[in-house]
Amino acid sequence: MKQKEAIRRSIQYWDRLAKIYDDILLNNFTAEESSILYEEFEDDFLKRLIEGKIQQGEKLVLIEIGSGTGRYIQHYCSYPEISLIIGIDVSYRMLEKSVDKLKRSSFANEIGRRILLVQGEAEDISLSIRRHEQLKHNTPVVICMFNTLGNIELEDRRQNVLLNVREMIEPNGIAVISVFNRELLRSEGKRYYTDERIVSAIVPPTFGNRIRSRLKQIFPYLNPVHFDFSKGDVKTTDFYSHWFTEQEIKDLIKNAGLRPIHNSTIVGIKSAVPKAKRGILSTVVASSLK
Repeated sequence: MKQKEAIRRSIQYWDRLAKIYDDILLNNFTAEESSILYEEFEDDFLKRLIEGKIQQGEKLVLIEIGSGTGRYIQHYCSYPEISLIIGIDVSYRMLEKSVDKLKRSSFANEIGRRILLVQGEAEDISLSIRRHEQLKHNTPVVICMFNTLGNIELEDRRQNVLLNVREMIEPNGIAVISVFNRELLRSEGKRYYTDERIVSAIVPPTFGNRIRSRLKQIFPYLNPVHFDFSKGDVKTTDFYSHWFTEQEIKDLIKNAGLRPIHNSTIVGIKSAVPKAKRGILSTVVASSLK
């Protein structure tokens, strides 16, 4: 019952946010600064990873867990070396926005063929997707970006997501897991999740009132925000976000039978990009650990 209720709240939240997600949270005038910088870091990291594999002559399958309105899907459609792109999201409305954007692009005729969009919980991905024929003949790259894993309430569900990731990337694939860093929850979280972000939003004066009015569609139901700094949890009536310690995400990765590539430690973004200090990012491969 607790799991079903958590899923219901999550769908309710992301469905409501879908219609304004791109305008607000992917808009450089209204998104919080460290969010923009962290997304840029993720974008650059992923681009170098994928293009590096392509330069090595690999054909890829890209699977995004939490594909949202399709930002990565639309971008990587232009790579002919990616034979299949699968976007998975719990929100039907988010997937609708993704389809709408694709229909207005030059890739409209690839929907349902090269581009598959699937509504469902990431911890309960159907066997048919995990064992898609393309996964047998191409290198799978699974991405779970910008704390999508942390937006999944309950630790058992998060662990099951990574177990599914392992199944999808075996035996020769790779996954990128990007989560928020709990060490920064006190300093970053309150600014990110409260009305202070509205007040400090930098918007052109010509459309400032319009943007601010749309921001208020998001933040009234993000208040009151309840922070549990010891557990790394942020909650409202229908929103949930978990921020991870490095040891916690390492343990989840290990328990799922995954391991960081080159036995590297998880990268703290704070040292890589001074202002993009929101997260922890790890690239992982399937491990013999079971």
